[in-house]
Amino acid sequence: MKRQKTYQSFISDDLDLVKDAFTEYGYSIQTEEDFSTYDGWNDRNRKVKRGEKGVRVVGSKPIAQPLWRDGSPILNKEGKNAFAKFPPVFFLFAKEQTECLT
Repeated sequence: MKRQKTYQSFISDDLDLVKDAFTEYGYSIQTEEDFSTYDGWNDRNRKVKRGEKGVRVVGSKPIAQPLWRDGSPILNKEGKNAFAKFPPVFFLFAKEQTECLT
């Protein structure tokens, strides 16, 4: 659920950034219905065509994420998980890169 909320805020904040990234690869993006993540297209009964590559888009607003080392969480002085802010990264696919599931 949290990942979906992060994706929605990313789209609302960085739609122009997404449009620019797709334009570099020759795709025309008008609305947020024209692109999605791999799982997002599956949820919409579409699949990404074989061999298609996602467009890497880095968000402009950092989000808090827990820190890990060697598979274990890093703890702060109080013994709680340590967090740092990083920009979200999504691999997105244009609608033209997908086909209907049959």
